[in-house]
Amino acid sequence: MRDLIYISMENWQGVWRRNQNLVMGFAQRFPEQKFLYVNLPLDLSYAVRRGRLKALVQRPASKKPLAVPQAENVFEFTPTKWLPHTLPPTRLLDQAWYRHQVRRAADELGLVDPMLYINPHWGSHTLGRMGERLAVYDVGDDWTCFYPPGRMRDRSTAEDRKLTQDADLNVVVSERLVQIKDADAKRMILNPNGVDVERYRGISDGSIEVDPRMRGLGRPVIAHTGTLHPSRTDLDLLLGLARRMPDVTVALIGPNFFDDDATSRLAALPNVKLMGAVDYFDVPGMMAGCDLMFVPHQVNDFSESQSPLKLFEYLASGLPVVTTPVAGFRDQPDLVYLAEGLDAFVDAVRAGLSEDPAKRAPRLELSDQHSWTRRIDEILAAIDLAEAERNPTVSTPDPSTAKATVNPKYPAAEQLRA
Repeated sequence: MRDLIYISMENWQGVWRRNQNLVMGFAQRFPEQKFLYVNLPLDLSYAVRRGRLKALVQRPASKKPLAVPQAENVFEFTPTKWLPHTLPPTRLLDQAWYRHQVRRAADELGLVDPMLYINPHWGSHTLGRMGERLAVYDVGDDWTCFYPPGRMRDRSTAEDRKLTQDADLNVVVSERLVQIKDADAKRMILNPNGVDVERYRGISDGSIEVDPRMRGLGRPVIAHTGTLHPSRTDLDLLLGLARRMPDVTVALIGPNFFDDDATSRLAALPNVKLMGAVDYFDVPGMMAGCDLMFVPHQVNDFSESQSPLKLFEYLASGLPVVTTPVAGFRDQPDLVYLAEGLDAFVDAVRAGLSEDPAKRAPRLELSDQHSWTRRIDEILAAIDLAEAERNPTVSTPDPSTAKATVNPKYPAAEQLRA
């Protein structure tokens, strides 16, 4: 592993998802290397246009990379975005300024021959321009269908394809993404999301203390952790569930991106509790105060491309899980309650709340097979092969001894689901 520039679409101090878990895993595995984690840029033009100047004070841009409290060799950096991206000239100028800021931060840390690891599609302009030895594109969503038809979709599709074609390695989280990118990728590995098993195991045995914010809620408590977003969350299902089950507290734990009208409709229901965003490290304590976890996701092209992080977190807790038939959860019909439509969802929640506690053991067993440790082993094996291909002077690793079996292009999906 080399020093790393990680272009992320999530802030280090925000809700922890795949990006932070991967970087922490790399950093712990290679304490002698330095890892520059690039947050979302501070969008000055947007803040001015929308009158959100307070945000500039709450999350200032970085003048230099800052050490994070969780690891001595990880440094976060927040670039500044000055210009709107609606016009090509201003977009190109701003992209050049972004690259300059990131290169300066890398120089400040003294990164040597770094690897470039890109998560967002809009990071395509950094490819080949950061002095990188190797480039990895880590794809968690199908960006070709995220935006409505129009200029934004066309641009994101072009950026996504450029990264897919030019990156030395594509790391994708779902079989759907393997199918979409197979024709364009040089090398690809299927690497779903994972879980820090030990962080959640104490929920099942009662050793994790319930977070104070959950103690005053009326039981039973059913909860969803994660972002509420109109593109993925079924608002009508949430509203219907709360109305049909007034005896149950519906706790929604995570950032809320619904508009004011949708938020008001949810908040008006007495048994719905909008808990807001919580620190990643507080999530197990929040879940310890729950009786059941649920997933109100829409089933659409965008959700089909995802590997739900919460699947593995929920399984590691042992708690009963009710979900719409979305990708990931749909593959575990014996461990979760799949429900399509409001009536079926309400019935499944009631069944889950009354299930035999003995059903928790298989969930815990499966979660052990999906740890972040294993996921990182798989990525590192693929990086070794990609680097040997790009730099022939590097000794080629023997795939038969690698911690993950990587075929010339990508591993069979069943190898990573085992």
